[in-house]
Amino acid sequence: MNTSHGREGVFLVKADGGSMWPFIRRGDTLVCREGVTPAAGDLALYRREGILVCHRVAGVEHGKMAVFLLRGDFSGGEERVPSTEIKGVVLEVLRGTRRFSPGGRKARLLLALLPAARPGLRGAAALYMAGKKASARLLRKKGYNG
Repeated sequence: MNTSHGREGVFLVKADGGSMWPFIRRGDTLVCREGVTPAAGDLALYRREGILVCHRVAGVEHGKMAVFLLRGDFSGGEERVPSTEIKGVVLEVLRGTRRFSPGGRKARLLLALLPAARPGLRGAAALYMAGKKASARLLRKKGYNG
């Protein structure tokens, strides 16, 4: 993910992964704010092995220090991330001229449908990506670079 900082703790991140598909897609721009404590359902940013990652807060463990349970909408496992490692919270997702709120109607609908459909979606996504890559290779082989 590429970042660019603005004013008042707001920064932009360019998405480059598939763990939050279909809500966040590769190339989407995430409008984020640092210094915000995420709540369950929020999209939080943290670093894993030097890479900025965006996952949904599935829960919070309270103790001496809060630990957030984070999970990608499209991936299976949860990660335990201490509050000191949270870099920010996503306020909005920009895709072309459209804007989506992580807590908006579209997000709530996807979250309601994903648990039951997740295995089928993974297969469909894998087929889609394989077809897309094969098409791109074929077009390049034929001399098209568009």
